[in-house]
Amino acid sequence: MARPEEAYEALKHIQVRTIDEETLLTTLENHLEYLVEGEPSTVSSAIADFALSKVHEVITVHDIWGGYLEEKGYHRRHWDKDPHVLVAVQEATERYLRSVREATINWQMIPRDEAHTIMQTFDLPSDRRCLLVTEEAGGGKSSVTLQVLKACREHL
Repeated sequence: MARPEEAYEALKHIQVRTIDEETLLTTLENHLEYLVEGEPSTVSSAIADFALSKVHEVITVHDIWGGYLEEKGYHRRHWDKDPHVLVAVQEATERYLRSVREATINWQMIPRDEAHTIMQTFDLPSDRRCLLVTEEAGGGKSSVTLQVLKACREHL
């Protein structure tokens, strides 16, 4: 249990900010634009109606996506199937590879165990495939990323 002084010091670091309803609505609609196919303001109103109808109930993500929004004709936006997004990702990948390739000697690099570890995460269930690559400057993040990209392309 924390001493009163420690608790007070921790409480001093808490920041509470309020935003007005219009800003909240605008922020919500901006996020919905990327998540849902459909007019964000209409989807926002539908979610608000749903929430108000369930005030004293527990609502899960499945209730919102799998139940209510799907029934209303709103579907998740599938960026992985959008040809414009796929082209943009391909172009960004090529730009990245060109920039990193310039840092290699004849496109060769020292094999890194971390690249193999990352590739193994692709065999995990889809809800467990999130990772973050960190290291100090010069620690080999670019080399690892390059090896992962190369391995992914070889598996396609």
